[in-house]
Amino acid sequence: MTQSFTYKKKGIQFLKEKNYLEAVNNFVKALEINPEDWESWNSRGESNYHLEQYEEAINDFNKALEIYPEDFESWKFRGESKYYLKQYEEAINDFNKALEIYPEDFENWKFRGICKYCLEQYEEAINDFNKAQEIYPEDFESWKERGESKYYLKQYEGAINDFNKALEINSEDWETWKFRGICKSYKAQEINPEDWETWKFRGICKYCLEQYEEAI
Repeated sequence: MTQSFTYKKKGIQFLKEKNYLEAVNNFVKALEINPEDWESWNSRGESNYHLEQYEEAINDFNKALEIYPEDFESWKFRGESKYYLKQYEEAINDFNKALEIYPEDFENWKFRGICKYCLEQYEEAINDFNKAQEIYPEDFESWKERGESKYYLKQYEGAINDFNKALEINSEDWETWKFRGICKSYKAQEINPEDWETWKFRGICKYCLEQYEEAI
């Protein structure tokens, strides 16, 4: 057993135990001895990712992918790192590559959908959330984000249905309750546009969503 492998093995164990700082320290030592080990670059990147050191994580994943470009996890975690840095278009490119390698990972579909949502590409985002739900229908965020996408497309009834499902999974998320409330106010106005209380409550909801001009 080489010294490099010993450090890598320790690093992987620390990573499993969520002791990310010690994991990084051991992967540094492993890479000093064997800088061509893509698994150590990937694992150090994942450790940095969990430490929310996204720039460092991206650098590690870059190196892992230079050595072994077919590593699914490096594409996935590099995409997520870019998402948290609000580099949405670049993140989408990484998720595209990850999905080419392994299309059954629901988190890749979800994160790609969230990036498209952030870019206001709501129809495309919905398609990604649909795929995520096909693979794992109990994911709260996929239902919530799909509901919000439908809200911005003024598909209020569909949005309400998605928020209902999200709240079955996690009834403690206040944003979901808020978005469902404003969708219901829109639906109520479709039925009775002359009800002043509905207009008032819709304005309150928009104020809570910081949509101040529309609230006025």
